[in-house]
Amino acid sequence: MDYYLPSLHSGLRTALGWSPLLLLLSLAAPEPAHAQAPPEPTIRVTAGAQLRATAGRSVGQDQDRVGFGLRRARIRFDARLQGGPGLFAQMDGSGGSVSMLDFYAYYQLAPSLRVRAGRMVSAQPRSFVMTSMFQIDGTDRPAVAERWGRATIGSDGRDFGVDARLVSGPLEAVLFVHNGDGSWDRARGNYRESVSGGNATRSVERAALAVTGALTLRPAFLQGLELGGFAGFNPSDNPNTAIGDLGRAYVTFGGHAYFGANPGSKRFRLKADLIGITYESLPGVKVQNSLGISLFGAVGLTPESELYARVESLQPDSRSEDDPDGYFAAGLSFSPSARRGQSYQRERITVEYGRFKGGHLNAESENLLIVQLQLAF
Repeated sequence: MDYYLPSLHSGLRTALGWSPLLLLLSLAAPEPAHAQAPPEPTIRVTAGAQLRATAGRSVGQDQDRVGFGLRRARIRFDARLQGGPGLFAQMDGSGGSVSMLDFYAYYQLAPSLRVRAGRMVSAQPRSFVMTSMFQIDGTDRPAVAERWGRATIGSDGRDFGVDARLVSGPLEAVLFVHNGDGSWDRARGNYRESVSGGNATRSVERAALAVTGALTLRPAFLQGLELGGFAGFNPSDNPNTAIGDLGRAYVTFGGHAYFGANPGSKRFRLKADLIGITYESLPGVKVQNSLGISLFGAVGLTPESELYARVESLQPDSRSEDDPDGYFAAGLSFSPSARRGQSYQRERITVEYGRFKGGHLNAESENLLIVQLQLAF
């Protein structure tokens, strides 16, 4: 016994001395194979900017202007859970202050079906914001597309709503149910009232939603060919459509045929767009129809450069006796990144001459010479 008790006491002291270390090891030990940790979210950040030097000549006003500017500056955040939902946000800083362009949640319900909700770009003319800033052919999107935005949902091409995209082989279909007015103003597009506000409608009468759909076909037999169209009805009567103080509902439609949608993607590229709007009549105001056409062509001089030209015609009001407004742009783009075997859009220098002439009598031309540097990260 005299031998046993000291040994027992020594063993207890040894075990107690090691117990903190054993506890730490047990906490650090990997869990059994059947207990897997939940997937961690991934966050992807991208950014880009377009910087310009511009010389402008207004013949009608006999004015010249030369200077530098920032056309677009964007930063994007894409956060997602593996096999689950995601959040996307895009901010713009080209106006001197940071503003939110996009903010939406999305869920890939199946490999072919995605749904989104928030403020976003959805079914609209293909040549408008569906063409990302990095894939613009020259320095700006077609004028007929930008003017469509200013006369419908807003110049930035976004709206609040819910959309669904279904892809089946070469066919893509998008359905967008939205407010019809992309303004952040709570009395217009951003309907976010709560019971504490004491007013469920914010004193706004609007009982119908806008609906826009788009179809795109990319046939497998000819890579680079894209055919599509869109149509929609917007009853929001938002100020972009107003005559005087009265907004108007409208029906819009259009189509496109592209061969080589993105700069540098083909040796020869051709694009055609048609965009139409029909506004409702008002007391004493006849139905207004608008129709715009854009034709574009480009030829690759080398794998890292291309020469392009675009002509456009826009009749903003079929009731007018004026000729259609006319637009012309031509230029040369060069991509240092493509020369190094990277994407054409990552680094791009574009030199472009643009001209506008209104269709009204005695209209004079507006002329721009632009040198633009694009960087995408």
